[in-house]
Amino acid sequence: MDYQVRCGPSTGAFDQAVAGTELESWHARTVEAVADVLMEGAAAHITARLATFG
Repeated sequence: MDYQVRCGPSTGAFDQAVAGTELESWHARTVEAVADVLMEGAAAHITARLATFG
């Protein structure tokens, strides 16, 4: 069978963000690993934004 998964610019952005890490290969990308990267990035962004208010 041949499947095609359509994706947008967010997939390319994620590929750039994980370049040079253990998640560079799509074979290493599990749901848990991708979720960890996204949540850690979101936490870092929120922490940096909150620091500008203090």
